[in-house]
Amino acid sequence: MLGAHKKKTKTANNHDTREYEDTIKVSFLTFGEIAVLFNAILIIVGIYIWVKPIVTAQSHKISAQQSHIEQIDSRIALDFDITESEFRNTALILSNNFSVEGQTEHQILFDAANPITKFDQIYWVKKHANKLKVIPLINVSEEESYRDIYNFNINAPNKDVISSFLKPLTKIARDEIHINLVPNYSSMFTKKIGPNKSILIQPFILGQKVYGHDNSFLGFVIGVTRSNKAFGVESFGAYSNLTYMTVTEEDSGVTLLAYSYKIDSLMRLFGKEDTRDNTLEKWNGRKFSYNLVTILHVGNTFLEVALNVFLIIGALYATFLFSLVRNNRIRRVRALNEKENLIKQTISLGYEATEKQELQSRVDLVEKKNIALLNSINDIIVEADMNAIVVFVNGAWNRVTGLGNTACLDHKLFDLIDDTDIEHHKKEFLMLVRGHKDSYSFSTKLICTDNELKDVDIVLTPVQIHDKSDDVRVVATITNMQERNQAQKALVEVEARYKSIWERAAFGLFQLGADGKYITANPAFYKVLGYKSLEEMQASVDNANKQIYVNYRERMKFLRALEQSNEIKNWETQIRRKDGVLIWINENSRLVRDADGKAIHIEGSIEDVTERVETSSSLQQAKIDSDMANRAKSEFLANMSHELRTPLNSIIGFSEIIRDEVMGPVGQKAYWEYARDINKSGQRLLRIINEILDISRIETGERELNESMVDLKKLSEKCLDILGSKIHNAELDLVIDIPDETPNVLGEELAIKQMIMNILSNAIKFTPSRGKITISTEVEDKGSIRLSITDTGIGINDDEVDKALSPFTQLDGGDLGRQNSGTGLGLTLVNALIKMHNGRLELVSQKGIGTTATLIFPLDRVLPKNISHDDLEMMAKKDDLDEQVELPEDPVEEQQADVFGSSYTPKSAPIEMSNVNIYAEYEKELDAREAAQKAKEEAEQAGDSKAEKEDQ
Repeated sequence: MLGAHKKKTKTANNHDTREYEDTIKVSFLTFGEIAVLFNAILIIVGIYIWVKPIVTAQSHKISAQQSHIEQIDSRIALDFDITESEFRNTALILSNNFSVEGQTEHQILFDAANPITKFDQIYWVKKHANKLKVIPLINVSEEESYRDIYNFNINAPNKDVISSFLKPLTKIARDEIHINLVPNYSSMFTKKIGPNKSILIQPFILGQKVYGHDNSFLGFVIGVTRSNKAFGVESFGAYSNLTYMTVTEEDSGVTLLAYSYKIDSLMRLFGKEDTRDNTLEKWNGRKFSYNLVTILHVGNTFLEVALNVFLIIGALYATFLFSLVRNNRIRRVRALNEKENLIKQTISLGYEATEKQELQSRVDLVEKKNIALLNSINDIIVEADMNAIVVFVNGAWNRVTGLGNTACLDHKLFDLIDDTDIEHHKKEFLMLVRGHKDSYSFSTKLICTDNELKDVDIVLTPVQIHDKSDDVRVVATITNMQERNQAQKALVEVEARYKSIWERAAFGLFQLGADGKYITANPAFYKVLGYKSLEEMQASVDNANKQIYVNYRERMKFLRALEQSNEIKNWETQIRRKDGVLIWINENSRLVRDADGKAIHIEGSIEDVTERVETSSSLQQAKIDSDMANRAKSEFLANMSHELRTPLNSIIGFSEIIRDEVMGPVGQKAYWEYARDINKSGQRLLRIINEILDISRIETGERELNESMVDLKKLSEKCLDILGSKIHNAELDLVIDIPDETPNVLGEELAIKQMIMNILSNAIKFTPSRGKITISTEVEDKGSIRLSITDTGIGINDDEVDKALSPFTQLDGGDLGRQNSGTGLGLTLVNALIKMHNGRLELVSQKGIGTTATLIFPLDRVLPKNISHDDLEMMAKKDDLDEQVELPEDPVEEQQADVFGSSYTPKSAPIEMSNVNIYAEYEKELDAREAAQKAKEEAEQAGDSKAEKEDQ
């Protein structure tokens, strides 16, 4: 069909081409042709010169008629403005007069009765003694013929009519003008104003609220008028070309005005109709649409038509004469070119053959694309003829069966499957071929490579071959069901496995509905609650939030938090079993919502943790006892150290006097040596006591830091000056690697000095002669600073590092350790002091290699190098001022929460979860014991003081 169409198109194009070429060959005009053409042009120009002035004159009349239409537009807009102005002016006079003190109502209403031209009547309506009082202000209607268009007496209006109009009037805005038809009036009044001219008069009412200068409501102004009076429509009869006009209020659909002029059929036939639609916004934003229809002058239209007719006739006459002469020449030229045309037709036949080849190539390309599309489908597509012989199969055959196309093509369709009901399938196939059925589907097994059988679904569909109406093909769609069946089997196994887990789980699983009833639960859950079956639990528990959970307020807090976060983990609470026993559980829950975000139910798990909670209580009690014992130990050491320092100061003082021979020569050298040894031992004992006191004060929280800006390099040099003689005597090399630009730290200089001295003393003690000690600093990426002291001493193993930090612990240091044994408090004190600076002690050591002890000061302790002491004092004052400012706490509002409703609205961030403090009673017991111990110590101190006084 496409080729035939192109052939016809080509022939037509060749015919047009010949005519065009013939015309080109006779394009030169003869004298006769020129004369005919000149005659026709003269006739056309004559007609144009004769008719053109008449048409021009009539155009001026059209302009005048269009000017009348513009006057009508302006007149309608002006009438709207005048009507609104008169009505608002009355309301304004009433508003101003009622605001003037001393005027009577009669005088006010008299002044308000200003002359009007657009209304038949204006009323003043006010409330008087809970009733409406209607007072006519102005009555200018003297035409008795219009009395019957109103359904009430103008001078004595029906109050029910006014009242019905006032109902919508009470709802309008302050400056808004309300418009409505006269109540109970359903049709317009018709009045003739000339031959074939009439107007449809619509009575309507305008209303507006009146307020005083103090914004007090005074009453209503109601104006009654007619459309012919409001818009002066009776004067429109003077416009002979105006045939129809309407004015309509768009919001209410009320037609206020309609004008009609019935013209005769001749004017309508030869006249030209002009329609104009416009919209005005008047009366406080109300939209009014009006429609104008006019008829242009009949004579002008006829002349325009006549001029066009004459011009067309003249053009046709000239064309006829010219074509008559010219066609004779064209026929002669065509006869001469006949032979040339035959040659061109031969060439065109060659073009058609080429087009056929291109068309066949396109068809082949489309067929290849269709086959590629079929091969991309996962289902096997088989086409069989009426005898069930396969004539086509797509690429899915090879992918599913693993066989080539030769195993399928030219074979019977039913030879490809293994089925016991082959005969039935063949009968169904014949019914499809004969047109008795539209489709047939069945499940069977497909024979694949190595005689493997795969489950498939086959759908047979007949297809009619259009070229041969009696030839039918059957398309078989074969879907591989092997993987789907295996997936279904796996799904069943998974469901069975999860059901087994559900029933045999050691922890309880549940679903809790919106009404507080359990939807479902596994056996472990209802056994924890003491029930024998799910049905028994569901029948006994009406609202788990109240019956099962012991602390209802805590449960409400849990539900509010769940509403905000949708999931809560590790919530420990108490529940009540069926037998009334209280147990502790650990609950994990999440809120399940529907597609709209509405909460449906809660699902989660519980675990009985009663034993763990009770064990934790025992451990807490043991910790309390341990803390009390440790506190008693620290207080004992502090008291004992204090008692020892008093006599020790006397021993040190008197031994110094004897050693320095203050009171005179000792005489015996042995006595002097005794005094020196006594002084050394006393000094050593004093240092031990001071260390014990420092540790005790740190543990009891009595030790406070006297902070200042500390230069680590200068402080390290001071420590080395003190220990210089020891380093020299031990024959050790000392290296200080502290750059000048090292930042300062904020801390107590005495405490940092004590830490450096203790670490250096250990390094000197446990480093053999000719060893090396290095002091260095390093600023970390996070901004913290590290002060490291490295020695090449005997070192310790990794498992001994924690022991070295324990108080009163001495490690085996070989000969050096026995020579320089101490109390074991040095590193313990260093660790305690660095923690007071919010830092930490890092101890790295290797046996036989050496040890590195590092003091790490955090970023908030690091100060710029250029900061002064004054700046530091200002910062300290600012911190003190910030600590003194106390922010008021927001009151906590208790709310009854409903996690499934919309009554709860969170006021702030989600509530932070915290377990119930089950150790509150033990904390109270600890405080009581501490108070008793303190009272006992004060009594003992008082007794000791009394005994000392008696001894003295």
